[in-house]
Amino acid sequence: LHEEVEVSFDERCCDIMESRLICLDLVLEPRVSDLREMMEAYEYRGFPVVNNGRFIGYAKRTSLMAFIQHVQDGIVRLGLATFSSSQDEQASVPITLDVLLPYVDTTVMRMVPDTSLAQAHKVFKQLGVQNIFVVGSRPHDSTQDVLQGLLSKKKFLLALKSGAVGHRPNTSTSNDFRAPRAARTIVSWLQRGQQTQEQHEDATDLLGSHPTRDVERQPLAHS
Repeated sequence: LHEEVEVSFDERCCDIMESRLICLDLVLEPRVSDLREMMEAYEYRGFPVVNNGRFIGYAKRTSLMAFIQHVQDGIVRLGLATFSSSQDEQASVPITLDVLLPYVDTTVMRMVPDTSLAQAHKVFKQLGVQNIFVVGSRPHDSTQDVLQGLLSKKKFLLALKSGAVGHRPNTSTSNDFRAPRAARTIVSWLQRGQQTQEQHEDATDLLGSHPTRDVERQPLAHS
């Protein structure tokens, strides 16, 4: 894999990240019934969890299903509900961060938008992660850790293999020159690790495409 060092990256994470995500935003005060409706509408394997745009973590579908079941069984109590509260009463109480947090993975990999793809490549290769959540700040806003997008290993591989990112320096006078052979070397290395992952780790399980929203929270209408 000596050719790998010949590939350099001028691009950043924000250049190829997916910015259209379906998120569970707690500032909208979603209820259990809303959460259930969202999971029925979008058959993804998990959802980013945010609070007014601030990234909290990633909740797998199985974890959210367990959360709903625990609420129904009375293991998890919402708000000021008592043990005598009915399932309908529980389903109408907004979900708060403190009760949902145990079901959210807050240890997922995060990077700022301007992080070089060279660093992202190292993370994918050395740590074996499948997704990098891109977080930063909003203009004219002091809020930090705002979710701006997601860079999946799958999308990185496709961009690298197609020559959209990564190049060999000092081998051509053209700035647009790409090195497909060197790129194929990295892709081959990464794909071997990719093939050992379960299908539910595929980045498409995380992404929700919305025609009009960029990293916009999913509105959960109260019925």
